[in-house]
Amino acid sequence: MRQINNSGCRALVFLIMFCFASHSFAHQPTQQSNLIIYRDQQFPFTVYYPKTWIRVDPTNPTTRFKAESSDNGDVVADFNVVVSYNQKLESMSPSEFVESSSKNSQSLMQAMRRVFPDARLINEGKTYISNRQAYYRLTEATYRYLDTEMPMSILQINALFEGNTYTLTFRCPPERYEEFLPTFETIAATFTIRPTEKTIHQNRNQGRRP
Repeated sequence: MRQINNSGCRALVFLIMFCFASHSFAHQPTQQSNLIIYRDQQFPFTVYYPKTWIRVDPTNPTTRFKAESSDNGDVVADFNVVVSYNQKLESMSPSEFVESSSKNSQSLMQAMRRVFPDARLINEGKTYISNRQAYYRLTEATYRYLDTEMPMSILQINALFEGNTYTLTFRCPPERYEEFLPTFETIAATFTIRPTEKTIHQNRNQGRRP
């Protein structure tokens, strides 16, 4: 598999949401001795990724983090975190966000097929990440660039916090999905959205109410 290029997904990546039905990516015990931590300086999140993966500079300005796994010089899997802000989502709760994501499932697939015409939905539903409700979708699609065609399994998880949608995207060849799945799960389980001053202040005010 040649290097995965993200340019074809730029307009789509923060529209689509992915994961495993009845599966939680909320904090689980993980062996962090073989992981490296990334702390974002602009948005309140941290995530761990394997030491064997290489962090790369993203080409999309909304992509806060990207890392790749290589095999004999070829990229065989990658992971990124995209953060997008929408003021209209400020007052939306995580449960409302999940419900809205479920209702808009068909329109999201239609949007994806404008980029990947053969995109096929494998699974989708409610999950948990960073101890909050989230939504996931697992699809398969073929990425085409010049004379290159690369079938991909694409797992995305979306979570909402203070108007920001956090999208975690994992990609690899379909035949290696089960091989990479434990690594994807480990990365997702370490993803943490940290409390902000705004959240702390709101929680304090709620605690003072009679």
